[in-house]
Amino acid sequence: MSPHYYRGLKLKYSVKHLLIEPYRLFFFVGSTMAILMQGHWFAHLVRKAHGTLNPALVRPTYQVHGHEMYYLIFAYFAFGFLLTAYPRFVDAPHPKPWQVLGWVACLFFSEILLWFGLRNPILFYLSSGLELIVYVTVLLFLLRSFLKSKATWRDQPRLILIALIFGIIGSTLGNLALIHPGWAGLRGLSVQFGLYGFIMLLIFAITWRVVPFFSSRVIPGYTMKRGQHSGKIVLGLISIRLLLGILTVKTPAFYATLLLFSWIVDTLFLATFLYEIKNWRHWLAKVFPPLFILYVGLAWVVVFLAISPLQIIGRFFSPSLETFLLMHDKNLLHIFNLGAFGTLILAIASRVTRGHGGLPLRFDALALLSLILMQVAMAVRVFDFHNTMHYASLLWIAAFSLWAWRHLPILLQLPKGAET
Repeated sequence: MSPHYYRGLKLKYSVKHLLIEPYRLFFFVGSTMAILMQGHWFAHLVRKAHGTLNPALVRPTYQVHGHEMYYLIFAYFAFGFLLTAYPRFVDAPHPKPWQVLGWVACLFFSEILLWFGLRNPILFYLSSGLELIVYVTVLLFLLRSFLKSKATWRDQPRLILIALIFGIIGSTLGNLALIHPGWAGLRGLSVQFGLYGFIMLLIFAITWRVVPFFSSRVIPGYTMKRGQHSGKIVLGLISIRLLLGILTVKTPAFYATLLLFSWIVDTLFLATFLYEIKNWRHWLAKVFPPLFILYVGLAWVVVFLAISPLQIIGRFFSPSLETFLLMHDKNLLHIFNLGAFGTLILAIASRVTRGHGGLPLRFDALALLSLILMQVAMAVRVFDFHNTMHYASLLWIAAFSLWAWRHLPILLQLPKGAET
């Protein structure tokens, strides 16, 4: 940790303490926006159900909501973690507080302008500009740290940089889809780059390093083990997956064939992911709940990827199964969006906040309840019991509210022992 973060910080609770390390301000604002913007989305869904939507809205609101979740809400937590941990990965200095303030402010105003753009599309230009500034400057900061690093293991830091490049591409495509709604295929490509190139690759890159390291710190006698070539294999498979997505847009006549190849790539990715989890000896995690919760989030990644081999089986042996899966693909997507995405955000943010705050790495009743609520939210959204899928938003809000109630005070305090 850079020494300049501690200068002049003496109060027990103070907003100045949010600048001690990068994750603090990112997590504080990110969790707040995750609650407020999901509340806004729920209100929109209620108005839609009652037929009282504002007719002046110029873009589909689900498009704005999807972009916000993949490229803004996720970014608060991903960048907060990376700007704290990546310098440690490559033995480089942390960003300065003014840089952290600038990044968080740009993300915040980008998100606000994104929703106001539904009434005035000119604001989409401003929102996309701020978003692009954050992504590019964060990438450049991490790239400079990487190039100056003398760290011996460079595969994982390199994967993170590539994931950010994919994130920039996906974010740009998504913003172009909002600015130019007539450009066909942009939103679909943005989802592909966001889901696979940005979020999925980042999840693999982070857990590839963090899970074995964390396990070695809490499980007696644990030795770290990783697949030597797993990173290169995953990057290759995700690159092929994205290429197939581009070809699907450009050559719709071959849609069915390209879709089958995409399922095959997902199946190979699933096999690689399972092989890596086996290397981490996941069965030992049951002795330590914070580690076990990480595996719960990863399990939802596995379940989501397992849909592809089912689709292959359906294509050749059970057309009704394939039809069912294709009809419910948007619901099934939330196995990842809420099950994996939501659970891993809460789990990793809890581990980082408590660990870096000098507190014991344990989950109390509130923290566990927040994680349980996220699992219930996923189930409600995926299965849509009696047309109640919109209540998943309320469960998301409840989960993040409990997390915030427990962890925001920690972010406003000095780390335990820092006073000396």
